[in-house]
Parts: sequence; C-alpha cells; structure tokens
Amino acid sequence: ALGTIDELNSHVGVARARMCVRDAHDNVVPVAERELREIQSRLLDLGALVATPPPSSSSSSSASEEKRARVHFDAAHVSTLETCIDRWDATLSPLRNFILPSGGFGAAELHVARSACRRAERVVVTVCREEGVPEIVQRFLYRLSDYLFVV
Repeated sequence: ALGTIDELNSHVGVARARMCVRDAHDNVVPVAERELREIQSRLLDLGALVATPPPSSSSSSSASEEKRARVHFDAAHVSTLETCIDRWDATLSPLRNFILPSGGFGAAELHVARSACRRAERVVVTVCREEGVPEIVQRFLYRLSDYLFVV
C-alpha cells in the first residue's frame, strides 16, 4: 500500500508541475497549485498512517498508541476534498458520455494519477481489513479519485 500511495503522490506532483494555463498577458499561471500541493502533503500523512501499525496486545500499548496518535488523519481532510470537488464540478457541464484521458499534459497526468489512486484504493481495502489501518484512508482515496477526475 505504501508504494502505491507513494506512486500516486509522484503522479500528483507531475500533474501539479504541468497544470498551467496562459492568462490574457501570456503569463503562465498554475491551475489548482495550492490544492494539489495540499493533496501531496495529505498523501504523505496517509502513508505515515498506513506505515504505523495499530496497537496490539503483544506490544507496549502506550508506545503504540502514542505512535498512532502522531499520525492521526483528520476526517476534515475528506471534507476539504469534497468542498473542492463541489467547487470544480460547479464549473462543468453535465457529462453526456465517457471521457477519454487527454486534454493536454496536465489533464492527461491527472488521469494517470486517478488511475493510480483507484489502484491504491483497491490495495488499501485489504490493508484496512487485515492490518487494522483506519477506514479514513479508504475514504480519502475514494474522494481523491473523484477530485482528480473533476479537475
């Protein structure tokens, strides 16, 4: 799961670097720069949470709980993504057919990032079930794939 989340973060970084448009004065202006940078930070946090084992009866409970507390992932991060999705979605026409992955280098890289995100979702389902990773990881990745599609 860690490698998949790391790969996703790399794709988001490439998309972030390529998501630019030219303004009326022919200046290059980044699109979604702050949002994508924030997402990259949250993906690092998610990786830390996945890498931190839950407290078990065989380990020092207070030490394990302390480690898990340091990597707490707030549900507000999911709400923030949902707000961004709603804002971007409000600028779009309703979909009437499937979307081909294209639209310039930045948009195409967002499609690749979304594919990596969907793979991470599938991997994380098992990790959550078998290794006690909190369900918030799944929820964030699920909403992130929606965000990457809408942007």
